[in-house]
Amino acid sequence: MIALFRRLLLVAVASIGMFFLACTIMAAGDSPAVENTPSTGGTGSEVVGVVDYPDSGGAAKTLRTGTTRFLPVMGGDVFINRRRFLPDTAEAGEAPVTTTDNGGKFHIFNVLPGEHMIYIRDGDGNAIARTFTAPDEPTRIDVGTLHARKTAGVSLQYNGKTPGEALFFVNVLGTGMQLRCTDREQRITFDRIPTGVEQLLYVRIYRPINKAYELKPIDLQPGVIATLQSIIGD
Repeated sequence: MIALFRRLLLVAVASIGMFFLACTIMAAGDSPAVENTPSTGGTGSEVVGVVDYPDSGGAAKTLRTGTTRFLPVMGGDVFINRRRFLPDTAEAGEAPVTTTDNGGKFHIFNVLPGEHMIYIRDGDGNAIARTFTAPDEPTRIDVGTLHARKTAGVSLQYNGKTPGEALFFVNVLGTGMQLRCTDREQRITFDRIPTGVEQLLYVRIYRPINKAYELKPIDLQPGVIATLQSIIGD
């Protein structure tokens, strides 16, 4: 009888733990699940657009006339992922699908149905992101002209209270960008994050506890590294 009671107690504790983890993940706004499937493949929509950036040499003209001269982003890397793309911890990384031509134009083929994020980055620290939804039936989607700006960044650290070695990952959903950290109270910094959309950061903690949750959407500013509140996982 005592053994049976102990088994029932363990099941109850495990159920409470799973409920707490589920509530923690959903607490950031009852957000939908993350995705790790590709954006392209098979027969899908085509996405086109143009990317440019402000000409710094035209600053004096901007002050006088209130207009800005833009130059095309040539040879910029073009990325596309599911809007809530979260790679495996061992497979993170950005993988461009194409590059912009000399006029700043890009063309992405076979984009599957669903919500996606595209972003373009050049070699001079300029980038821009845009989200869109591809319909079930293949079509041509023109995202228009995107004005690139200086990339942004975020800085954060883990300040958990439970003793033990730390291991956690922070991802920018939709980009493949990921930081891995094994030290407590070590400040880590994401840079090269494209602006233009509210970015979603996702935290996965494996030690000293097992927990995952999403931070509130962040409206990053070009050229600025935002300092976020510390991650408290326990």
